[in-house]
Amino acid sequence: MQPRIFHSIHDFPSDDWNALWPHAYPFSRHAFLAALEDSGSVNGSTANDTGWQPLHLAIAHQGKLIAAMPLYLKFHSYGEYVFDWSWANAYQQAGLNYYPKLLNAIPFTPATGPRMAFSQTLSAHEKTQAHSAMLDAVKKLAQDHHCSGYHSLFPSHENAKALQALHFSQRLGYQFHWFNDGYRDFDDFLTRFASRKRKNIRKERSKVHASGLTLQMRDGNAVSENEWREFYALYHRTYLKRSGSAGYLGRDFFQRLANAMPEQVLLASAHDGEDMIAAAFYLRDEHTLYGRYWGARADIDGLHFECCYYQ
Repeated sequence: MQPRIFHSIHDFPSDDWNALWPHAYPFSRHAFLAALEDSGSVNGSTANDTGWQPLHLAIAHQGKLIAAMPLYLKFHSYGEYVFDWSWANAYQQAGLNYYPKLLNAIPFTPATGPRMAFSQTLSAHEKTQAHSAMLDAVKKLAQDHHCSGYHSLFPSHENAKALQALHFSQRLGYQFHWFNDGYRDFDDFLTRFASRKRKNIRKERSKVHASGLTLQMRDGNAVSENEWREFYALYHRTYLKRSGSAGYLGRDFFQRLANAMPEQVLLASAHDGEDMIAAAFYLRDEHTLYGRYWGARADIDGLHFECCYYQ
């Protein structure tokens, strides 16, 4: 089994790529990775320098993909959400280069999920062989490009166990996830709270509803092209306010994604008449809702939690 390097997700037929991944986890879908490339958010079909150079690995047998992993040559640590700047600083102090590094990850996405996929037609032995071949190829790539190391970010439990069995070092982090414990509705959810906290949330929500804004939760099909431009401006404003940067995603990323996979895109938006005042962008699969981006034109008490959580 000989893995090959591909410099764009467009080198793979979308159906062949999607067939490898076990469920509709949105971030490994061909359309998501293509939207990143085509919007110029990562290097691919565009020529701008983002610091993310695709070096996807895949194995094909008789013209069909049997294994694949999204892989990037990385020249900085922005957009990873693991914050390894102290490692980079330690390398620099030792007179070594931390960059480039090899990154098996979904750009700008701190959501656990599959980072390496194999065809369901493979036997256990063939899967082990493919896995070993992929990692051998990763090691060679790291040597060829003088990389400081190889990182797999937010891998699934299965992927992480496979790497641990091969003596890769594990880095641990913490996230807070919300689980729907069979709640009938929002009021049923609130009954699990202490009285004071339940009262505070209801008071917070009432302020938003008393503001006269109209709230909507819509999938990608129901959001107009102009509204996606408005949302990009809100996203852009959030990054400018928080870090002084323009944000990682290209101007037409959201529109491209909504066009390609509208059933997995959701937008919670607040409107003053026809004007979009604030919005939160989500992706979803059959199990999980992933809240990703938020933006607002004005600071309205309670609106952030209303759009990003309560809706």
